[in-house]
Amino acid sequence: EGGIKLNAFNGKIGGTISYYDIKVKDILRNDPDHANFSIQNGTQLSKGIEADITANPFPGFNIVGGYAHNKSEYTNADDDVNGLRPNSSGPENMANFWVSYHFMQGCIKGLGFGFGGNYEGKSLVVSSKSQGQFYVPEYTVLNATLFYETKKLRLGASVNNLTDKKYWIGWYTVNPQQPRSINGSIAFKF
Repeated sequence: EGGIKLNAFNGKIGGTISYYDIKVKDILRNDPDHANFSIQNGTQLSKGIEADITANPFPGFNIVGGYAHNKSEYTNADDDVNGLRPNSSGPENMANFWVSYHFMQGCIKGLGFGFGGNYEGKSLVVSSKSQGQFYVPEYTVLNATLFYETKKLRLGASVNNLTDKKYWIGWYTVNPQQPRSINGSIAFKF
């Protein structure tokens, strides 16, 4: 496992990128010679990259983004799952981004807005040779916010799941997620 961290242009751009190649051993699996027993000699291989970037190109403007790719498979496991992606490994691809700006001066100083979202590739719930594959489909959820902030007060409004996307999460289960929601907040600073 290793990575690189970057901080450039006097902190205006920063980020990391990492690569991993991990072999997990001693995973519990069924004993092929004794039906009611288990042995602890299974293995799983996970390889992937993770990258993120944060940028502040000019005062008040912020960009955050990230991406992860994970290839995972059982390499010594029960015949029913050997060579397959474990359903506990989550999606193979994930990404996120957020862009925001707040005015730093003038009559609308403190006013700001943001927009971003999350992407998740399909996530296995069942993965075996005997039962096949059942997965939660990929999805992209977008969010937005509008706020006004002073030294003593912050007013905010946000819309989560802006497009009212129907989506689910889950590894061993399938869980529906919240439809579009509109939220407001007031914060006082002392």
